[in-house]
Parts: sequence; C-alpha cells; structure tokens
Amino acid sequence: MHVVFVKSSDNPRDVLQRLHSTPLYVGLRELGVSTGMAVLDSATVDIAPPSHAVIHYNDRRAIAAAFELRKSHPVKILCLCADVYELAPYRWLAESVDLFLAPTPLHRQVIQSAVMKPVAVLPEAIDPIALPGQGTAVPVACNNRLCWFGYPESFGKSMGYLLPDAFARSSFDVKLFTIITDTQEPLWQGAVHKPFTETGFYRDAADCGYALLSHFAYDLQLNSFIKSPNKLLTALVRGMVPLASATPSYWNIARNYGLEPLLFDGPLTLSRLLKTLDCARDRARFGLEGIGQDLREKHSNTATARRFLDLIS
Repeated sequence: MHVVFVKSSDNPRDVLQRLHSTPLYVGLRELGVSTGMAVLDSATVDIAPPSHAVIHYNDRRAIAAAFELRKSHPVKILCLCADVYELAPYRWLAESVDLFLAPTPLHRQVIQSAVMKPVAVLPEAIDPIALPGQGTAVPVACNNRLCWFGYPESFGKSMGYLLPDAFARSSFDVKLFTIITDTQEPLWQGAVHKPFTETGFYRDAADCGYALLSHFAYDLQLNSFIKSPNKLLTALVRGMVPLASATPSYWNIARNYGLEPLLFDGPLTLSRLLKTLDCARDRARFGLEGIGQDLREKHSNTATARRFLDLIS
C-alpha cells in the first residue's frame, strides 16, 4: 500500500487540512504506512504510483490531478467530505471516486442518499489549536467568562436568535463575553473581540472558563444543522466547560460523557444556564480533565489513521 495525499496547496489556515488530511497523513506515517504528499503549488510534485489517492471534496485542482492519475495507474480515489451545501458536486465526484469519507453519521446519511458509491464515517481529529504544541501548557482560567470562536459568517447563523433573549433574561454581563474570530468588525457590541490565529487561539482561549457552542440553523440550511462536533471537542480538550446546543452532533458527544445538563434547546434554557454559572463546580461535576484526555486519545492522529486503514482494508 502506498497512500498519496493530493492537494492544491499546503495551508495551515485551512480547517479541512487541519482536521482531515494533515492528521491522517501524520498518523499513517507514525504507523509506518508508505505515504506521500503531492502539493500542486510546490516547485516539484512527486507522485509515486500509489494504491490510494486522497483528495478533499472541494479542491478542484487536486480532484482533476487525481482523476488524471487514474488514467495511467489503477489507483483507488478516496474523498474526504465536509460541508454539504448541495448534492450535485458529490454526484459528480461519485463518477470517479471509490469511497467517500464523511466526518459524522449525519453527513454520511445525507451524501449516501444521493450517490451510488459507498460513504463511510471517519471522524475528524483533534484540532491542533486546542493543544500547546511545542510550548508550555497553559491551564484555562476557572471563571465565568464565556467564549465563542469560529468563522464570522457562522456567528449570525447560529447565534442570531439566541443571544439577545438569553443575555437579557439572564442579565449576563456582556463584558464577560469573548469572541475569537478573524474579522475586524465587532460581532457583538460590548463583547471582547480577539483575532483568531492558529498559533494564538490556545493562549487567547485561556481567559475563558466556558465555551458557547451552537449548531442552530437560523439560516434554515441543512449544512448548519449537521455540522461536525469539532468545536465541542476543541473546547473540551482546551479545558473549557461547554454550553452547547442540543443538536445532533453535539448531543452525541454530550451523551457519551454525561454532559446533557450543559445542553440548551433555545434562548430560554441557555438563560437558565447563564444564571447559574460556576466553573469550579462544573469542572468537578463533569470530570472535564478526564474527558479531555479521552478525546485526545480517541481522536489522535494515529487513532484516525487506524480507522482509515480499517475502512479501506
């Protein structure tokens, strides 16, 4: 077996690379699997005849390169999936892809409903932004500060109808709300805003004892509702107490670790949680340190690679 990852560029800011292809590539190499990387924007592109080529669903240049490779080599093409804004691209890919790898059972169900090729579940790895890397570990403050992080365009989709009523009903002090994102425009008046960077998140999140997470689909889009639980995993591994929407991907993780009391189904239940914040109590009650360690093991690079090998064997 020789697995080659084909991508247009090597971009650490690309969340799909951080959570999908990069940890899988590293994990396979740690397991001793013959593995290569073909970056089309690099000076040289070395693709030894592979048994498997791995591509991202949205990387058109890499897709074209993998499809061209197949004309001269009997390679199996594996496609890492993520967002599902429409099904037509997946149907087009299915003409040449041998196996789709979806991050959650919901993604699998939606994609499988439209394509003739098999779709398997390969959960995402832990986002390295939650880990200290080569630096010194910094514990998260045990306080009642609340943190939201993510793409700026996701804020309104998941928070638009939630925060005004929840904050007002609970009399939550907006100065205790921190938003970490990559925009210069304030997303919530009075909140603390910090710029998101892959290397800075670990440090910037240390100020907040709680993380606020929502997959509510206020944009009425299926993709918002079925999103993967990667931000919940990031919060737990980083040591923050999560307050999360009772939506499918978050619910499954919460149920596995007994975190259901931290879920909310709308602004009313969120306001009740905000009224009774007690970081020290919640960390002890839910055993967050043990949960974080368990997630680091279950979603490590090597664990992800082993699941991958099981799926393609």
